[in-house]
Amino acid sequence: MIKHHTVLFAWLFCSALPATPFAREAGMTDIKANLGNVGTNGQPNLSFDFVNHPDADEIQKLGFTFKLLHQVSLIHGGKARTDWRIPALKTAVYFDWQGDLIWLQPSGRLVRFRKTDAGFSKGSDGSMVKVLSDNNDVEITTARAAKWFFREGFVEFVQAGRNLYSFKTNRETILTISRRGPDRPLLEVHYSDAGQLADLIFSDGRKCSFQWSPDNCLQRVYGDVGRRIDFEYDNRLLKSWRMDEGSSQEIKWQSFGSMLRLVLGRPPVMLGEDSSFEYQWERKESLVILNIFKKSGEWVSRTYFSTLGVIQQTPHETLSHSFK
Repeated sequence: MIKHHTVLFAWLFCSALPATPFAREAGMTDIKANLGNVGTNGQPNLSFDFVNHPDADEIQKLGFTFKLLHQVSLIHGGKARTDWRIPALKTAVYFDWQGDLIWLQPSGRLVRFRKTDAGFSKGSDGSMVKVLSDNNDVEITTARAAKWFFREGFVEFVQAGRNLYSFKTNRETILTISRRGPDRPLLEVHYSDAGQLADLIFSDGRKCSFQWSPDNCLQRVYGDVGRRIDFEYDNRLLKSWRMDEGSSQEIKWQSFGSMLRLVLGRPPVMLGEDSSFEYQWERKESLVILNIFKKSGEWVSRTYFSTLGVIQQTPHETLSHSFK
């Protein structure tokens, strides 16, 4: 029997794209390749490398991601603002309402271990989990055989090969990472009185510093080897940035109003323009539609987003992806 969501997706395809040629079923990777510099959430795919240090390299081998990642958050009054995050500074495990165990990895990825009669299934990344002491202690073994130990949801230490790494945390927030035997501090994380990230300090004293405006917008990052990034904002949304070597870029936003929050639960702004592309957003019934053009005027793609799936037209073919 044909599943209900398949029928609905076929209806969506026909109603949205009358007289459209056969669509090739594709993965989201193929869809994203035709979206320029914007993600499927309408936000810019924007990240910055700011660390170049042997201690960071060692920590990153455990799965930590030292990148400054851009995101847009919904704030009071239905408005939007730019926020920044560094995945490497948080990790935790918790149980959801189904009894599944969720691991927030320091790469920013969420890994689920489904509850079974025999315990828990493997995670989507191939890792395995043991839960001990009435759910207070959790041991996760990754596909690379590193062992992570959590107590009451928060990391205490990691065993990777012959190296043992200990952590001090404030719940999911990492404050220090040290390599044991002999003890060697690899990273200290300092926060301001307002709770904003202030410094990442490595074992030789080199550090990355972060400067914030009074309204909590990140203004400047000083990297550990003299790298510097300056940010400018318009109504708390990122407007432009400048790198230490002098290069700069500017982006523009398109307001999408309350409609977008109702349809997709996202902030009411989408990327409208960057240095390479123009992004034109519209709504047709239950669909969100994105047209992308190069700055030269060349058409790149037209993508239809819905809760059922994605349909994308390009100059060469039509792609479809159904959410199952």
